[in-house]
Amino acid sequence: IGLWHLVQVPPLPGFHCWIQAPPTSLRARIGQTVVLPCVVQGEPTPEHSWFHNGRPVGNERSLRIPAIRHSDNGTYTCVASNSAGEDHADIALHVLGACSCMLPGCRASMQASTRTAVLPCDVEGSPPPSLTWLKDSQPLVSSSLLMYVQGGRMLRLGAVRTEDAGTYTCRAKNPAGTAHSHYTLSILGKVVREVKFNVSSGLVLGSS
Repeated sequence: IGLWHLVQVPPLPGFHCWIQAPPTSLRARIGQTVVLPCVVQGEPTPEHSWFHNGRPVGNERSLRIPAIRHSDNGTYTCVASNSAGEDHADIALHVLGACSCMLPGCRASMQASTRTAVLPCDVEGSPPPSLTWLKDSQPLVSSSLLMYVQGGRMLRLGAVRTEDAGTYTCRAKNPAGTAHSHYTLSILGKVVREVKFNVSSGLVLGSS
């Protein structure tokens, strides 16, 4: 008669990994320094590895990214491993860039005739800024005589009239800041006589 013995084998030491403080999605402005922590528990003590969009970038417990650039945008993965296995946690880092004029020296050109005037607003930012046009500090509403072109990147005035003279402002805004382009439009009869352009920008920053 055979004897059967029940042998209990303790499970291998396990561990888990998590990002303790920040959420899985972070935003940072260009030039800032960001520290991504990876708090891990396990027995034996797990090893850390960091990856940026799948490429290894370090093996520290916390990953420090100084002077954030656009190229730092993407997914960061902390991988923790020991003899019991491995686990990972992801953080999506979104790099914010302030709105700024794209044209050389922030000088804009304008196309005008006796019937129409086109005011450009060529800006860049990350994420892409929302654009709003104002005339004499009052918001403009698109109409048959006043059209937003390319999502507001150009303002087209049809059948220019004397009362269209004034100061036109393109306001570009994203979470990293705000930039303004100002046009002073002068009308002589139905002819566009003079257009002056200048740019001023001011960052609207949240608390870090």
